[in-house]
Amino acid sequence: MNRIVKYLDNMEMTQKIVKIIPGILLGIYTIIHYIQNLLYKIECENKYGIPMDYFDYKSNKNIVFYLYLIMLVVMCVYSYYMNKNIYNDDKYVVINKAVNFLYALGIVAVLEFCKIVFNVDIINNVINKMNTITLTIVTYIVLIIIIFCGVLFVLFLSYGKRLCESKILTKIGMISFIVTIIILICGTINEITPKVDNQKDYEFVMIDNEEYIILSKVDNKVIIVPYNINNDGIYEINTYKYRFIEQYDGIYSYKVLKNKPIIKKSE
Repeated sequence: MNRIVKYLDNMEMTQKIVKIIPGILLGIYTIIHYIQNLLYKIECENKYGIPMDYFDYKSNKNIVFYLYLIMLVVMCVYSYYMNKNIYNDDKYVVINKAVNFLYALGIVAVLEFCKIVFNVDIINNVINKMNTITLTIVTYIVLIIIIFCGVLFVLFLSYGKRLCESKILTKIGMISFIVTIIILICGTINEITPKVDNQKDYEFVMIDNEEYIILSKVDNKVIIVPYNINNDGIYEINTYKYRFIEQYDGIYSYKVLKNKPIIKKSE
């Protein structure tokens, strides 16, 4: 931890890193979008039995995710250097410490929000599969521990130079840092992974008094498929009858189905 603090205190090195951050972020975004698009195409082809070339992943679905992630990184970096400088200013010690404390609380709020939001699908799946009160309680205890680790992470980010004087506190700080990073990485992977298999929301289009489900929009064309509703009220999508229409033909609507539809890829 002391080595990390000394490295970050090197302003010349830090300035060099800050200058290349935009390029690094752009490169990471490009790689992530390419992987997302490829995974999405493969999943759609496997699910609907339609060639992957007719599908394209819309990266704007994750725009909120990217904004929160950038906000979190900026707040953490800024908090560290703000804290580093304000404690050397004897004129406004009390005010500066109060502002820094409030800012740290803001980082905690954003950090925990990000962790919970990014892992919400994983958490819901775990809780839904649990049939006992004990296992559910264990899940919430784990969530509390995760939040606690996030709080410790922010404390060490803001006050690490003083807390690192204690070996025990240094170990606690490293553990909280590792746990927080692992949770954020798992949540990030979960958030950016295209979820096609459990999709229930679809666009519909009315053409010549017949309603169809829209599966994709590509090159100003729309892929539509007919459907029917069985006796159980479940939508059956006949993807083997897919066809193309012009993008602005028909009357569009948006629906969220109660159940996951049944996909028929052949007669």
